[in-house]
Amino acid sequence: MTPLTPLERGAKLALTGIRALVEVSEVPRALRHAGAIHLLVNSAGVPGASAARVLGVSKQYVSKAVAQVEARRVMEPAIEAAFDAIELQLFPEE
Repeated sequence: MTPLTPLERGAKLALTGIRALVEVSEVPRALRHAGAIHLLVNSAGVPGASAARVLGVSKQYVSKAVAQVEARRVMEPAIEAAFDAIELQLFPEE
């Protein structure tokens, strides 16, 4: 396996912080793994292919995780609020 690129190394570090925030958030336990992927890709701006490499999964897996969270955020206001709170902690000035 080829070494991680600088972007992927940064994504790996970002994922550590994102996972920590998700773990102590109001996000339902069953959605936390997908939620961390969603935040890494959509909020931190890491390309799906890079996220897949960091996670050791396929690009399709990343896409499905992101889509799952997006659908739940639209349908459930409590989940939307939980992710909004995490995003505010991650990116307070945006």
